[in-house]
Amino acid sequence: MMMSLSAFAASISQDAAVDTALADAGLTKEQVTGLQSEKDGNKYEIEFIQTSNGTDFDYEISASDGKLIEKSVDYRYDRNKSKKKISKKAARKKAAAAAGVKYKTVKKGTCKYKYKKKQGKYTVRFKSKGYRYEVDILAPTGQVIELDKELIKR
Repeated sequence: MMMSLSAFAASISQDAAVDTALADAGLTKEQVTGLQSEKDGNKYEIEFIQTSNGTDFDYEISASDGKLIEKSVDYRYDRNKSKKKISKKAARKKAAAAAGVKYKTVKKGTCKYKYKKKQGKYTVRFKSKGYRYEVDILAPTGQVIELDKELIKR
Protein backbone atom coordinates (compact mmCIF):
# COMPACT_ATOMS: atom_id res chain seq x y z
CA MET A 1 0.00 0.00 0.00
CA MET A 2 1.41 3.39 -1.03
CA MET A 3 0.59 6.51 1.05
CA SER A 4 0.92 10.11 0.07
CA LEU A 5 3.57 12.16 1.87
CA SER A 6 1.09 15.02 2.20
CA ALA A 7 -0.86 12.89 4.66
CA PHE A 8 2.10 13.27 7.00
CA ALA A 9 2.62 17.00 6.47
CA ALA A 10 4.02 18.67 9.55
CA SER A 11 1.90 21.16 11.41
CA ILE A 12 2.07 22.99 14.70
CA SER A 13 -0.55 23.06 17.41
CA GLN A 14 -2.67 26.08 18.24
CA ASP A 15 -0.87 26.35 21.60
CA ALA A 16 2.50 26.41 19.81
CA ALA A 17 1.24 29.20 17.52
CA VAL A 18 0.09 31.22 20.55
CA ASP A 19 3.50 30.67 22.20
CA THR A 20 5.22 31.92 19.02
CA ALA A 21 3.15 35.12 18.99
CA LEU A 22 3.67 35.77 22.70
CA ALA A 23 7.43 35.17 22.37
CA ASP A 24 7.62 37.61 19.45
CA ALA A 25 5.82 40.23 21.56
CA GLY A 26 8.10 39.49 24.52
CA LEU A 27 5.11 38.67 26.72
CA THR A 28 3.67 35.77 28.69
CA LYS A 29 0.03 34.64 28.99
CA GLU A 30 -0.07 36.28 32.41
CA GLN A 31 0.79 39.68 30.87
CA VAL A 32 -2.09 39.74 28.35
CA THR A 33 -5.88 39.86 28.28
CA GLY A 34 -8.43 38.99 25.64
CA LEU A 35 -6.27 36.21 24.19
CA GLN A 36 -8.08 34.74 21.19
CA SER A 37 -6.82 32.24 18.65
CA GLU A 38 -8.41 30.34 15.82
CA LYS A 39 -7.30 28.32 12.84
CA ASP A 40 -8.23 29.80 9.47
CA GLY A 41 -7.10 27.57 6.62
CA ASN A 42 -3.34 27.05 6.85
CA LYS A 43 -2.76 29.75 9.47
CA TYR A 44 -3.61 30.64 13.03
CA GLU A 45 -5.01 34.10 13.80
CA ILE A 46 -4.04 35.27 17.27
CA GLU A 47 -5.08 38.46 19.09
CA PHE A 48 -4.31 39.81 22.55
CA ILE A 49 -3.88 43.03 24.52
CA GLN A 50 -0.93 43.80 26.78
CA THR A 51 -2.44 44.34 30.24
CA SER A 52 0.07 46.97 31.43
CA ASN A 53 -0.44 49.51 28.62
CA GLY A 54 -3.33 48.47 26.35
CA THR A 55 -1.14 47.70 23.33
CA ASP A 56 -3.14 45.57 20.87
CA PHE A 57 -1.37 42.71 19.04
CA ASP A 58 -2.67 40.76 16.02
CA TYR A 59 -0.71 37.86 14.51
CA GLU A 60 -0.98 35.36 11.69
CA ILE A 61 1.21 32.28 12.20
CA SER A 62 1.66 29.52 9.60
CA ALA A 63 -0.01 26.31 10.78
CA SER A 64 2.42 24.22 8.74
CA ASP A 65 5.76 25.51 10.04
CA GLY A 66 5.05 28.09 12.78
CA LYS A 67 6.56 30.96 10.79
CA LEU A 68 5.31 34.49 11.37
CA ILE A 69 3.19 35.52 8.37
CA GLU A 70 1.89 38.86 9.59
CA LYS A 71 2.02 41.04 12.70
CA SER A 72 0.15 44.23 13.56
CA VAL A 73 0.71 46.23 16.75
CA ASP A 74 -1.44 49.22 17.74
CA TYR A 75 0.03 51.27 20.58
CA ARG A 76 -2.07 53.45 22.88
CA TYR A 77 -1.21 57.13 22.76
CA ASP A 78 -2.53 60.60 23.49
CA ARG A 79 -3.38 62.74 20.47
CA ASN A 80 -0.95 65.58 19.95
CA LYS A 81 -2.19 68.46 17.81
CA SER A 82 1.18 70.17 17.62
CA LYS A 83 2.53 70.90 14.15
CA LYS A 84 6.09 70.51 15.44
CA LYS A 85 7.80 67.37 14.26
CA ILE A 86 10.89 65.27 14.66
CA SER A 87 13.17 64.90 11.61
CA LYS A 88 12.74 62.18 8.99
CA LYS A 89 16.05 60.69 10.14
CA ALA A 90 14.78 60.52 13.72
CA ALA A 91 11.53 58.92 12.50
CA ARG A 92 13.51 56.29 10.57
CA LYS A 93 15.63 55.56 13.66
CA LYS A 94 12.47 55.09 15.77
CA ALA A 95 11.06 52.75 13.11
CA ALA A 96 14.28 50.70 13.05
CA ALA A 97 14.26 50.36 16.84
CA ALA A 98 10.57 49.35 16.89
CA ALA A 99 11.10 46.72 14.18
CA GLY A 100 14.35 45.42 15.67
CA VAL A 101 16.40 46.09 12.53
CA LYS A 102 19.46 48.21 11.72
CA TYR A 103 18.98 51.85 10.72
CA LYS A 104 20.75 51.32 7.36
CA THR A 105 17.95 48.89 6.40
CA VAL A 106 15.27 51.52 7.10
CA LYS A 107 17.25 54.21 5.25
CA LYS A 108 16.58 52.31 1.99
CA GLY A 109 12.79 52.51 2.43
CA THR A 110 10.36 55.43 2.31
CA CYS A 111 9.45 57.94 4.99
CA LYS A 112 6.43 60.19 4.42
CA TYR A 113 4.93 62.89 6.64
CA LYS A 114 1.20 63.68 6.77
CA TYR A 115 -0.78 66.13 8.86
CA LYS A 116 -4.34 64.85 8.90
CA LYS A 117 -7.22 65.19 11.35
CA LYS A 118 -5.14 67.57 13.47
CA GLN A 119 -2.38 65.01 13.90
CA GLY A 120 1.04 64.80 12.27
CA LYS A 121 2.60 61.42 11.69
CA TYR A 122 5.34 59.75 9.71
CA THR A 123 4.76 56.49 7.87
CA VAL A 124 8.00 54.58 7.36
CA ARG A 125 8.01 51.62 4.94
CA PHE A 126 10.88 49.22 4.30
CA LYS A 127 11.81 45.57 3.69
CA SER A 128 14.13 43.38 5.72
CA LYS A 129 14.88 39.65 5.88
CA GLY A 130 11.84 38.55 3.85
CA TYR A 131 9.35 40.87 5.59
CA ARG A 132 7.67 44.14 4.61
CA TYR A 133 7.32 46.68 7.45
CA GLU A 134 5.16 49.74 7.91
CA VAL A 135 5.65 51.85 11.03
CA ASP A 136 3.58 54.91 11.98
CA ILE A 137 5.25 57.46 14.24
CA LEU A 138 3.64 60.43 15.96
CA ALA A 139 5.60 63.34 14.49
CA PRO A 140 5.65 65.76 17.46
CA THR A 141 6.88 63.16 19.98
CA GLY A 142 8.49 60.35 17.99
CA GLN A 143 6.21 57.79 19.65
CA VAL A 144 5.58 54.64 17.61
CA ILE A 145 1.81 54.27 17.30
CA GLU A 146 1.54 51.33 14.89
CA LEU A 147 3.80 48.62 13.51
CA ASP A 148 2.88 46.17 10.75
CA LYS A 149 5.11 43.29 9.67
CA GLU A 150 4.14 41.06 6.75
CA LEU A 151 5.88 38.07 5.18
CA ILE A 152 6.74 38.80 1.54
CA LYS A 153 5.25 36.00 -0.54
CA ARG A 154 7.73 34.26 -2.78
